[in-house]
Amino acid sequence: MVDAKYSQRKDLTSFVKELVYSGAPLVFSLVSIFFQVSSPSVIRSLVLLLFMCSVLLVIRRIRMDWKDGKLAGMAVVAGFFGWYAFPAFIKFYSEQNSYINNLSISLDQGNAIRAVAYLSLFLFIWVLADHYFYKVRLFRSKFSSVSYLTNPGRLTLLGIACCTVGFIPYVVFGMGISEIISLIFQSRLAEKPWIHTENLGNFKSPFLFIAQSAMAAGACILWLATQEKSFPLYQKIVIGVFAFMVSLLIFFDQGTRSVMALILLPVLLINIYEVWKRSKMRFVISAIVFGIVFVALLQIQLFSRISGIPAGLPYPQIQKWATLDDTTDMFSETMFSLHLIPASHEFFRESALVQFLVSPIPRFVWPSKPVSQVVWYYTLHRWGIDIYEGGGNVFPGVVGQSYMSWGGWGPIFLGLFMGWLSSRVDDFLSRANNFHNLYYRALGVIMSVWILISYRVISPGYLYPVIIVFLIIRSSSTRRVTAFV
Repeated sequence: MVDAKYSQRKDLTSFVKELVYSGAPLVFSLVSIFFQVSSPSVIRSLVLLLFMCSVLLVIRRIRMDWKDGKLAGMAVVAGFFGWYAFPAFIKFYSEQNSYINNLSISLDQGNAIRAVAYLSLFLFIWVLADHYFYKVRLFRSKFSSVSYLTNPGRLTLLGIACCTVGFIPYVVFGMGISEIISLIFQSRLAEKPWIHTENLGNFKSPFLFIAQSAMAAGACILWLATQEKSFPLYQKIVIGVFAFMVSLLIFFDQGTRSVMALILLPVLLINIYEVWKRSKMRFVISAIVFGIVFVALLQIQLFSRISGIPAGLPYPQIQKWATLDDTTDMFSETMFSLHLIPASHEFFRESALVQFLVSPIPRFVWPSKPVSQVVWYYTLHRWGIDIYEGGGNVFPGVVGQSYMSWGGWGPIFLGLFMGWLSSRVDDFLSRANNFHNLYYRALGVIMSVWILISYRVISPGYLYPVIIVFLIIRSSSTRRVTAFV
C-alpha cells in the first residue's frame, strides 16, 4: 500500500514537471504575442527555451519509460526535438544567425513566435492527453488476458514471401539485369518503370505500391528473425544476409529514409534494449555509435538520391549535417504555413481520417477520390510545383498541416490524438514485455517508429508496411489464455 502511494506521488510529480516543461514556452510565447514583442533577442530566447524544455522532456521520458520498454511517448518527445526544437536552435544560433533558410519569401518575426506558440500548444496538449489516456486505459485491448506464441519458421517464410512479392515489379517491368542495376544505383535521378513517382495513381500504381510495402515489411520481419533464439547460427546468418541485400536494394532504389527507419529501427532498438538490461555502460556506447551511424546512413542516402553514388563522402556545413540538409527542419515549414494561412487562403477543413479511409481505394476504381489540398497548396507556394501535374512535394510538418486545416484547434486535436495513440502503444509495450514475445514487442516498437517519422506528415502510405508486419506476425501466432491482467 505504501509502495502504491509512493508510486502515485512519483507519477504525479513527473506529470507536473512535464506540464511545466511543455507549458513554459507556450506561456512566454503567448505573452510575447499579447504584448506584441517580437525583437530578434526575444525570438532567440523563445527558441532557446523551446530547445531546453524539449531536452528536459526527452531526458525525463528516457528515465521514466525506457526501463519498461515503453517507446511511443519517447518517440513523440524525441520526434518533437528532432523535427522542431533542434532545427530551430540550429537555425537561430548558427553562424549565419538566420531564422529562415531557403524560403522563397521574407517572413516577419511574428511568425517565429507564433510557431513556438502553436508547437508548444501541441506539446502541452499531448502531455495532458498521454497522461489521461494512460490512466483511464481507454479502448484497451484484450491482450492483458491473452498472449501469443509465434511460429518463427512460418514467420520467416512469410517474410521471404513478402520480399519475393517486392521483386515481381523488377521482373515484370525491368529491362534486363544490367539496366535494372544501373537504374537502382541512380536512386531518384532516374525514372523507373517499377516505381510510381506521380502523386496521382493510375491502373498499375496500386500494385507497385503493394509490392514496395510488402518488401519493406518482409525486410523488417527478416531482421527480427535474426534475433530468434531457437534458430541455429548458420540460419540466422543466411536470413541476415538476405535481409541485408533486400535492405540495400530499398536503400538505393527508393531513396526513402522513412521506409529505411521502419525496416531497421525496430530490430536496432530491440537490440539496444537487450544491451541495456545486461550492461549500462555498453548501452551508452551502443546508443552513441548507433546514433552516429544511423544519421550518417541517412545523410549518405540523401546525397545518393540527389546526385547518385558519390565518389567520396561530401563534407557540407555542420548545419546541413545536423538537419540532414534541412529536410528535418519542420520549424521553418511551420513558419511558412503560418504565413500562408489564413492570409492567402482560408482554412482547408481537411480531415486526415478521411485520407486514411479512402487511401486503399485505387484511383482507377474511384477517379474522383479526394486528394490532399493542403499538401498541394503548400507545395505550390513553397516550391512552385503543381504536384498533381507531376512528381515531388514538400510537407508543412504535422503541426503546420493541422493548423492549415483547422487553425488554432488543429494543434489541439493533433495533441489529443497523439496522446491517445502514444498511451495505447506504450500500454501495449509494457504488457507485451511480460510475455517475452519478441515479435509482439516489435509491433509496438515499429508503431513507435511510425509515430517518429509521422512528424513530416500524417500519411497512410508509411502505415501500410506496419499493417503488413502486423498481419504476418498475427498469422504466425496462436493465442493462449493467461492469468496476467
